[in-house]
Amino acid sequence: GPASRCIFRPGFPAASAFCGYSGRRRTRQVLLLKLSILIIIKNSLIGLFTGFINGSFGSGGGTLLVPILNDIIKLEEHKSHATALAIIVFLTGASSAVYIFKGTYDFQLTWRVAIGSIVGGIIGAKLLSKVTGKFLRIIFGIIMIIAAFRMVF
Repeated sequence: GPASRCIFRPGFPAASAFCGYSGRRRTRQVLLLKLSILIIIKNSLIGLFTGFINGSFGSGGGTLLVPILNDIIKLEEHKSHATALAIIVFLTGASSAVYIFKGTYDFQLTWRVAIGSIVGGIIGAKLLSKVTGKFLRIIFGIIMIIAAFRMVF
């Protein structure tokens, strides 16, 4: 019967939806599963790219995330900034672990700057919800242009 054809793999809840279904519904479920896999691959490639940039240059992965989340993932401006910040925790944590293990960082400077970063991060996060998406794009763009100019000259 249908139960004997049941496809179930732990960690793949969408696959368990195949149990007892056939025809159109099963085709729809297969398409949704394939789409989910493509989304996971796309998001993983974005993470791989931004992680590589961040690990190689010591920064930049988070800066790239905002336009990627806006333009490729189609996330709203405020959510793009907030999500990029959350992703940066993992991105910088992984890169920092390598640098710490190799001893290529300044421990004292790290802690002194971190104190100000925490306060600034809290203030910035609270202000994020008070500005429009257009204003956020303009300010972010200006900061990126200034940073690019300083890197080149």
